[in-house]
Amino acid sequence: MNVQIRITAQVQENYQHNDTNIPYWKMKGGREFIINDVDSDIAVNTADEEMDSAIQNMLDEYSNNHTRYTLIEWEVIFSSPIVLDADNFMWELSK
Repeated sequence: MNVQIRITAQVQENYQHNDTNIPYWKMKGGREFIINDVDSDIAVNTADEEMDSAIQNMLDEYSNNHTRYTLIEWEVIFSSPIVLDADNFMWELSK
């Protein structure tokens, strides 16, 4: 069985545009990444530290002098999400 790994990362932007040797990183929210078709045995039996390291290495590949991604958390997804109704949500909020 194959699963997804959903990754939540912190996005930071470098606001020191004149000299990137001394970066000034500002938090700019979060970003979600997905790894599809991962063997479920590997996903659930690999040590958390190994998963963290592998994922952060992948996030580092997407990072550059202007934007970087730092791992916040990851989770193994065994099935597709259930989509809830927006109208029902708005009704629940109005109660």
